[in-house]
Amino acid sequence: MKKLFATILLLNTYAFAEVSSINFLEIGFEKWDYVRPTNANSPSGDLKFNEAKMARADLSFNMKNKDQIFDAQMYWRNNIISFTTPFMNLDFSMGEDSGFDKIKSISTKNSSTIINPLFFSFNGEDFSSGLDDMSLRIGNFMAFCSANNDEYDMASAEGIEYGCMTELSLNANDYSKPLMLNMKMDYEDGDKLDFNAKLSNIDLNDSTLIQAKAVSADMTLSKYFVEIGAAELTCMKKSDMKVFDSDIIKKDCENTIDLKLPKIVVNNKTDDTKFYIETEVINIQNENMYFHAPVIQFVDKESSVTTYDMTLKCQKEDSATAYDLHSMIAQCLKSGEISIPRLVSRDENKLWWRYGDILTKNFDPTAHIKSKEKDAANISIRLVNNSAVVSANAYTKILGVTTKFHVDIKGSVLHLPKKDQLIIKVKDIGVPIGWFKIKWKKVLLGIMKKALVGEMIEFQDDNIVIQL
Repeated sequence: MKKLFATILLLNTYAFAEVSSINFLEIGFEKWDYVRPTNANSPSGDLKFNEAKMARADLSFNMKNKDQIFDAQMYWRNNIISFTTPFMNLDFSMGEDSGFDKIKSISTKNSSTIINPLFFSFNGEDFSSGLDDMSLRIGNFMAFCSANNDEYDMASAEGIEYGCMTELSLNANDYSKPLMLNMKMDYEDGDKLDFNAKLSNIDLNDSTLIQAKAVSADMTLSKYFVEIGAAELTCMKKSDMKVFDSDIIKKDCENTIDLKLPKIVVNNKTDDTKFYIETEVINIQNENMYFHAPVIQFVDKESSVTTYDMTLKCQKEDSATAYDLHSMIAQCLKSGEISIPRLVSRDENKLWWRYGDILTKNFDPTAHIKSKEKDAANISIRLVNNSAVVSANAYTKILGVTTKFHVDIKGSVLHLPKKDQLIIKVKDIGVPIGWFKIKWKKVLLGIMKKALVGEMIEFQDDNIVIQL
């Protein structure tokens, strides 16, 4: 995908692609559609523009497309883009490394672009671009780039790319409406991502700092539908990286990310379980991940489980993928710590139905839980090279009386990504004095059942099987 960004931007100035430097250029597009052709001799797209303006020190030029006489058909063949009209043909070479052959589709409507030596801007109603495994669409957008460097001419392809990798501001073109974003991705394992967001802005400052703010967002991935309230993202890119490469930027950002996601609602469409998460910190730095959630709640139609002040610390190698659940599980199993000071399990018959009100009506799904309620406390899980040590205080009824006891479990964890399973192989368990270890399965199953909702856990001999 190298140079893909500059290629797309430069194509908005197609009529002057051979001009190495100009003082001013503005083009207004009514519509431009492109689909990668299967036959090089067939048209691959259409272009309709309203007006094109160009000015140089000794020349000014203004072309109006009255009665659409300059509407053009587009052809893509042998690394050459051709625009054909009844009155003229325009051909220009994209070069061997342009990346245009990787583009599956492009579409924009009611948009305009301005280019001069100092800045580049592109705004409009709708723009979309697709690759074989990903598509991106933005609506109500205004992009502005500046190189902040007199040595780079923003009226050249290299200047546009350099500028947009130095200072970039992406905002709503109509400030009364949000900037709209949709991204779809196909993963190698067959999963599909569909992400939608209403954005305030996306900025790149000082060639390094990437910041984004969202009013709201939602995402469908595999069996999960995720809704997010207001969100903020901060991450870094290498300051000397001036050539756009989405894979490198995505990885750099992933390994330096700081996320603020105050409220998240997750719906598991397979088993009708739902999750509510209040996060305070989601941070990846120096090959480590830190996660703090004041509240995490799991519900089904009959019960709920709520944890308070959960923290998660895991290693996160640069090569691991933060947005891949199984990749991060593998990292945490190598080196990880989980702490849950308090866990509450309750029978519920109405809560599941109220989850749709959390983000729309600011409903608090934990308001009915009393501060003294708890079914487990001081839960600690330490993981090293797939070995696990679990420690917790548990509360269970014995002969009708709630009894507190401490339990320690030692074992190993087998991770089966293809089956979406974790299997804990218990090697030793510490139980209160006077208990027979033969009873541990029944007691432990009861405790862990309280800590999970749905049909997520079962015992197979001395193994605890958790279905993710």
